[in-house]
Amino acid sequence: MGTLTGEKIKDKYGELLKLESEGTSTYKSVETGKAEAIGLKLSQDGIEVQGLKFTTDPSTSTSELTALLYDNTTKTVVIRDLDSTAFTASSFNIFKTVSVSGQSDVVADELEDVLTFAAGDGMEITTDASTETVTFSRSGIYNNPTLIMRPPTATTSGDALIPQAKTLTSPPQATRSALLEGADSHTSATSNLELVTTNSQGKVKVKTAGLVRIDVNLIIGVLTQNTDITVSVYKEDDNPDVLQEIVREHNPVNKTAIGFSLFHVAVANDMYYYTITVDNNVTIWNDSTFTVTKLT
Repeated sequence: MGTLTGEKIKDKYGELLKLESEGTSTYKSVETGKAEAIGLKLSQDGIEVQGLKFTTDPSTSTSELTALLYDNTTKTVVIRDLDSTAFTASSFNIFKTVSVSGQSDVVADELEDVLTFAAGDGMEITTDASTETVTFSRSGIYNNPTLIMRPPTATTSGDALIPQAKTLTSPPQATRSALLEGADSHTSATSNLELVTTNSQGKVKVKTAGLVRIDVNLIIGVLTQNTDITVSVYKEDDNPDVLQEIVREHNPVNKTAIGFSLFHVAVANDMYYYTITVDNNVTIWNDSTFTVTKLT
């Protein structure tokens, strides 16, 4: 430490400290004799320090719960009494790494790092701040929207065979070329597939272009021996076209199952339906289904 003994002020004034001006009612900078600020201000209310530096680290303790903290609002140091768990390891248990099998780890880079969830195709992520909940769900139209038609009741040709809007009406020539169309539908994506009913039949409309799969599964009760059964699947845009036709001859009088699948590339607003043509009366059971699935 230097001494001023025997020194003249004119030789040492640069090493002396002084206030920038008189009075301490407001904070005044402390300067050297050469008006160089030193990062310290004084007033009658307190001391303001621009920065503190410790030559050695202060001692720490897990049992002393009173601490000095910096209040960012008042820009002052305040005393706070902490909870007894403030210095225990359990109060700092967090996940630093998110690991997914076969993927690279997501690791936090800093204390306040943010983990972001991104929704993939057909996925929606919603958050609820009040319950601190993140919910993952399918969004909009998922990958394979499906519409299923089936007759609401077991129906006998020659009596009534065409379900229309939940009711049955007798078609012309019902015993020969009867249309079976479902009025009871189950759909997972009405914005992609639509059930269209008319006076004579029901059809599945594909609203957007893409690959579709058509599944026909019919349970038919044969009432007369040696009955020919023809099942035809149609695609209709301007004019109906037969996509596939199955002919079965059934000798005994009992139930028979007819099932097949086909694929077709649809354009927007194509409609699909099927017909059953018989040479004798048959019963179409209500567990029969006509299913259209949009694959792409």
